[in-house]
Amino acid sequence: DLHSFPTRRASYLRASAEKARQEREAACREKQAAREAQDREQERALTTVGLIVLVIGAIALLVAAIGVVNTMVMAALERTREIGVMRAIGATKRTVRRLFTVEAAMIGFLGGLVGIVAAFLLFTLAGALFADSFASFAGTSSGASFFTISPLIAVVVLVVTTLVGMISGALPARRAANLDPVEALRYE
Repeated sequence: DLHSFPTRRASYLRASAEKARQEREAACREKQAAREAQDREQERALTTVGLIVLVIGAIALLVAAIGVVNTMVMAALERTREIGVMRAIGATKRTVRRLFTVEAAMIGFLGGLVGIVAAFLLFTLAGALFADSFASFAGTSSGASFFTISPLIAVVVLVVTTLVGMISGALPARRAANLDPVEALRYE
């Protein structure tokens, strides 16, 4: 029995070490599974927030388009005599239509520019106030990079808002261009 004791002891130690290794691996797998579940939950939450922001943005764009249409209709109405004078001295319908379309596009462009500047200021403020919270949420060392506006997004916003302005101004521009010069000159 004395001779088999070291063999049994070594066998017992190997079995204990193997058991401990398996327990560590199981604990690591559980931690990994918990991290992956948390990552999936965070991704779902961010996707939901992104969809909500997208819907709000689409509604805001629609309201802005309606505002541009209203502004351009009122501009055409207020400048009816001016349009009549322009047409009477030789301006074509195309010139009047182009004038109103460019004006509507500028309204859209300036609205987009103001929106980008406001977003930049809000992101800068949020980055300063909540950098640590977002860094821990995102799993990075700095939350400042969480609040950025890419140049590509800024250009896309400017192009889209300009196009929305142009499209929204098309109907009022057509109505202004189709005014009869004689009737427009009589308008008070």
